[in-house]
Amino acid sequence: MSWRAYLTVRDISYHRCTPLNLPLLHIELDPTVLNTSYGHMFKNDPRIVLRAMGVSLDKGMPITIKLANSAHPREILFIGMDQKGKRHLLHTSKLRDSQVLR
Repeated sequence: MSWRAYLTVRDISYHRCTPLNLPLLHIELDPTVLNTSYGHMFKNDPRIVLRAMGVSLDKGMPITIKLANSAHPREILFIGMDQKGKRHLLHTSKLRDSQVLR
C-alpha cells in the first residue's frame, strides 16, 4: 500500500502552459506489516498513516512504515530516505498490549 500527494503547478516557460505534478509526500507501507496479527490497524485506523504523512511533509522525504521486528511486533518505525539514498529513522511508536492481537 502507498499514499502520495502532489502539488499541481503550471509551467509557463516557452509560452506553454503545461501542468507539473510536484511530489509533496510519499508513504509506503511495508507488506510485512499487513501480514501481522494487527495489520487491520493500518486498514481501519488512519492515525498511523496520517502521522507518517505529517512526518514526510515536514522532513521532505519519502517514508516507509515498517515493523522493528516482525517476529515480535511491538514497535512501528518510520524510515525516511533522503535525496542521496541515505536512510534515517524519523519516528518510532510502541504498541500497547491492547493494540496487539494474540
